[in-house]
Amino acid sequence: MAGIDKFIFWIVLIFVSISIGRGNEPTHGSSSQCDASKDPLIPTAPDDTCEWMGDIDTCEKTQQCPKGFQGDDCDKPCEFGSWGSRCSFPCGQCKEGDVCNNVNGLCPSGCADGWIGKYCNKVCDSGMWGSGCKTPCGHCASSDVCDPTSGKCPGKCSNGWVGKNCNTKCIHGLWGEDCTVMCGMCKKTCSHVNGVCEGGCHRGFYGDRCQYACETGTYGVNCEGRCANCRHRQCNNVLGNCIIGCNKGWTGIKCDKRS
Repeated sequence: MAGIDKFIFWIVLIFVSISIGRGNEPTHGSSSQCDASKDPLIPTAPDDTCEWMGDIDTCEKTQQCPKGFQGDDCDKPCEFGSWGSRCSFPCGQCKEGDVCNNVNGLCPSGCADGWIGKYCNKVCDSGMWGSGCKTPCGHCASSDVCDPTSGKCPGKCSNGWVGKNCNTKCIHGLWGEDCTVMCGMCKKTCSHVNGVCEGGCHRGFYGDRCQYACETGTYGVNCEGRCANCRHRQCNNVLGNCIIGCNKGWTGIKCDKRS
């Protein structure tokens, strides 16, 4: 082989070797690299919902479950009485012992007596009770506040009030603690709270509660009458009639006439 032919032969051989070497290198779109890219990235959910990807229907352990669910596969509802993200919130006080929605925490039929708020987790304001906290407490003694659920006073009722919730006035003619005290000799009736006569006293009696009979020697309305001529000044406190007779020189049932 001539010298020029040998030179051309080696040039061709080197070119072919380089081309074959490059053919064995993985290209940018090679199947091995694509296979690696097929594995989807499973992000960690930043809030209460899972990042559902494609046809994946389970949550990875690295993810949070949707509100109201728990477990490795997020397929278990919150346990009885809990709700929300990670089932970390307790249910409020639902009506009739209901359990709140495991997702949003809402009570299906509203709040139990004595509780309010979106989640039924706020007790009634002081002095209120019952459904929706719309009923004011009764008249509890010592300014006590009633139970927000039942409305019962922790102790006794204030003077003049009785009943389960201390919201019933004493009946006519009675007043005071447990309505056990009788009104005095009032023309009409007395206050159910303190016993003071509202329309004044009957003849022969005086005092705020009309509890006193006229003193010796007096009688009538506001005890303004005088029976000075009665023996020992003893007269009926209502009519003024002398009880044991008249002093000397006087006559009549009231000893108001000279003899």
